[in-house]
Amino acid sequence: MGDHGNLQTEPLGGGEAEVALSGTVPEGWDVLVGDDPSADFFHTPNWTVAICTHLPHLEPVWLTINEGGKLAAGLVAVRCRSTFRLGPLPVCIDRLESSHQGTSGGPLISNRLSIARQARLFSQLVTAYRELRGSGLADCHLSLNPQHEVRFGGLMQTAAGWRQRPLNSAILDLSGGAEEVATRRMAKSKRNERNRALRRGAEVFATNEESLLDAYYPLYESACRHWGKPALPLELLAELLNDSQGRVFMTCVRLAGQVIGGHINCHHGQGVVAWNGVTDPAFANTHFPATLAIWGDIEESCRRGANWLDLGSSGGIGSLTNFKKLCGAKDRMRGWYVHETPLIRGAHWVKRHYRRCRELTGSGVSRLHDGNSAGP
Repeated sequence: MGDHGNLQTEPLGGGEAEVALSGTVPEGWDVLVGDDPSADFFHTPNWTVAICTHLPHLEPVWLTINEGGKLAAGLVAVRCRSTFRLGPLPVCIDRLESSHQGTSGGPLISNRLSIARQARLFSQLVTAYRELRGSGLADCHLSLNPQHEVRFGGLMQTAAGWRQRPLNSAILDLSGGAEEVATRRMAKSKRNERNRALRRGAEVFATNEESLLDAYYPLYESACRHWGKPALPLELLAELLNDSQGRVFMTCVRLAGQVIGGHINCHHGQGVVAWNGVTDPAFANTHFPATLAIWGDIEESCRRGANWLDLGSSGGIGSLTNFKKLCGAKDRMRGWYVHETPLIRGAHWVKRHYRRCRELTGSGVSRLHDGNSAGP
């Protein structure tokens, strides 16, 4: 894909702002990422290029506004053509996502602009983004990280046609360093689990070793089969782990040479996001790999000078929500907004009704976190 031209938006100041549309990384995008203090790793070209390279059903989209020869605002998204089944019938959806695989995204706005100007550019980008949505079975998703939700959530809640869906992230304050987190924010039960696991021979450390990723991957594949969703390609995880700026690291939990858990973490600016993670349930109650993985995330994030660690959403799973709270995290609102066609709203209603019927008849799929499984 190349450049697709310009979308005209409402007047800005003394003239009209042009929202440029591109399928390749716009010049100056990295500078814009640096100009927005709320940006995270999932706004960087490394993330978007990697997922679109290894997931061929994704197509990248960049929207930008240029002022004075420099990018003042931008939004990166992917167009995703997905299929779900209603019984024997496949249903195809044309979706725009400013996030993928549980990540955040949304508009970037240069912090060098006035507050009023930032709000105006944000609204222009969201309007242009919505206009890219197809018709028929199509929808448009905008996901804001907690920092952008604080800055711009009010604008989204009043934007025409967008519906907010509840979504929180578990954020752990890292101020004071790792031991401060352990003694003042983690529950005593989690500190005891960490200590017992270490005494019993488990180890946790940060790494970029591809051989350890290879050992982690079968655990991840097994969990995805249990969850009923496709695993991301090993090659994608490896490319991210080899990020040229060292922003991605893996927390590895190992026992007697065997990898029993891990997290793939993405660091940008003042924050780290624990994005992809799984542990071996066989060791959940003896060596507590889930607790060790988060402890390893904390240690490495503090070593890097990060101020906070994002443990992500718990998907409404009560045991997982409580686990993260015991590790010291507090819930913060993430913005998740959806703009749908009437046709797709109807399709989603049918899908929910069908799923509910399957659950009532006992034919649904359980997840690792349902029941008594411990940890993430």
